[in-house]
Amino acid sequence: MVDGLSQKPRQWLSIVEAACGVGFDAGARSVDSASQVTVSPNLATHVLTLVAAVAGGFVFSLLHVPLAWAMGLPPSAVMLGMAPGGMPEMGVTAKALGVAVLLVLGFHLTRTLMCNFLLGPIHRGLVRLGLFRPHGSA
Repeated sequence: MVDGLSQKPRQWLSIVEAACGVGFDAGARSVDSASQVTVSPNLATHVLTLVAAVAGGFVFSLLHVPLAWAMGLPPSAVMLGMAPGGMPEMGVTAKALGVAVLLVLGFHLTRTLMCNFLLGPIHRGLVRLGLFRPHGSA
């Protein structure tokens, strides 16, 4: 059954692999057993990303009230400012809800700039500590 996969166009197989999060390596095509299908790191990456997003959203939803209270800002504006999403979408949402649009966009701009400027140094630090291996290294 797996031998039949090698007859299909490679691009379709790549699309199926990406969609399912599985990988059919060269060894799997030469064996008649479907047990050689391996779960690719892509699936693990997607699952960990989903878990991190849910956990981050939960933490930020708990932090917005104390942060708003400490800064003297409206909690709804702080929550929209900390919510994931693009700046145009959150700006429209803030306008529709009647909260301070500039405050929400300021939160998003600050988060975007911090991510862009801090990601490189954090990555280099993790590589130096041996906690992260650059892509393509064995």
